[in-house]
Amino acid sequence: MWRGTTDASNPTRRYIILAALSGAAIAGLYCPAAAEGEMTADQMIRALGKNAIAILTDQSLTVVQREEKFHRLLVQDFDIDLISRLSLGRFWRQASERQRSEYRQLFETYVVKVYVARFNRYEGETFRVNAVRAGEGDDNVVLSQIDRPHDQPIRVDWKVRKEGDNFKVVDVAVEGVSMLAAQREEFTSVIQNGGGNLDTLLDQMRKRTTTSS
Repeated sequence: MWRGTTDASNPTRRYIILAALSGAAIAGLYCPAAAEGEMTADQMIRALGKNAIAILTDQSLTVVQREEKFHRLLVQDFDIDLISRLSLGRFWRQASERQRSEYRQLFETYVVKVYVARFNRYEGETFRVNAVRAGEGDDNVVLSQIDRPHDQPIRVDWKVRKEGDNFKVVDVAVEGVSMLAAQREEFTSVIQNGGGNLDTLLDQMRKRTTTSS
């Protein structure tokens, strides 16, 4: 299920992830009982959705304020260290400390700007959790779907990992296509087109993250 294709990195696929993030706050989600004080994986996704939509639809916020708040949410609920490393694939091992440090900083800003920019395409789809299944180790996969008024529902599976008493999102798959794998494919293509030089990707990310919103 966790596979990647170039098609998954296009704007429509990224928009779908935003709909999943935000729609959780609109539709009531099923949450199984948990021990007192213990959050379940699907409750974590519900809370993530509620916070995301509150930030991304607050018209009293400027774009910059919205990006800052969403940035904090991303750091809180996603395992950015792991996702950023895996998104770079084999080039992470080849990168210098200077390149790793800059890439890690750029990655957060890059993801925030992409997601906030795509959110203006949200059209009120509803989101619901169908089940949670155990994955490898401490991983769980929250199986959900986006229901669209005039089209077929879209399956969205959230791969979350237990970290202490909390869960962190480590990947999201839309219709079986891993967003992490798609991002890695996109970054790999940019680097290879630049003759295998990681600085080519860093240059593009700098331009993208410094573009005014």
